[in-house]
Amino acid sequence: MEDFGKPTNRWHQTWWGVVLISLVALIFIIVIVVAGFTSWYWWQIRHGAGAFLSRQFAAPFTVSVAGNTVKPRATDRAALEIATAPALGRQGAPITIVEFIDFKCPNCQAAAPIMRQLMAKYGYTARLLVRHIPPESMHPGTTRLSEFAWCAGAQGRFWEAHDWLFSRQAEISDAPTPAELAALSREAGLDSQKMNACLNGPAAERAVKADYFDALRFGVRGTPTFFINGQKIEGVIPLSAWENYFKTIIPAIK
Repeated sequence: MEDFGKPTNRWHQTWWGVVLISLVALIFIIVIVVAGFTSWYWWQIRHGAGAFLSRQFAAPFTVSVAGNTVKPRATDRAALEIATAPALGRQGAPITIVEFIDFKCPNCQAAAPIMRQLMAKYGYTARLLVRHIPPESMHPGTTRLSEFAWCAGAQGRFWEAHDWLFSRQAEISDAPTPAELAALSREAGLDSQKMNACLNGPAAERAVKADYFDALRFGVRGTPTFFINGQKIEGVIPLSAWENYFKTIIPAIK
């Protein structure tokens, strides 16, 4: 027989209701923290300070040997600084910079003239190598542009295509057709027939995929990402910061 005189607890007053509310609140807090951290992280990447975060995360996993801090894994520079990558600067220079780029990335577009100025000034001391990491899911069509630049390199004109693609970044469609690519070839001063044959062959696709998978292997998480003698730095680095670095490092390598 039901006792109508006894008050009935509502669901949120029961033990399982309290647990459920607490769990939902905890999940909400975690989501807010993760969203805040993600926003802060990408702000750091955009402003060239991503390496600071990497050092923060790596710190607990470093070990001390004879008073020196040593990272558990070193960058395989031989695999990173490949001889087939398009290059600017003196071969055999004491500083090697590897830049991973995406031709549809606005930050890469912003970094391109900075690197041109840097190499014009310090090309004897440094060598710049460019490799590709085209995130197709984020920037549709960018893989084809990387292949286009690689094929331009096969004609000895990678850097002309590099500068031209960044200058026309906003105008290039998400799915460039063969006709559009042929027009791009002509506008960039390239041999359209050779470009068409290269784009329809396997070499460009293989080379870009190799760069992409190497980028993932080396922990590239955004573009542009630089490796300076194997040390990773993420984001657009202002020319003034590069110059300060070179002013500091040049006396040490002379």
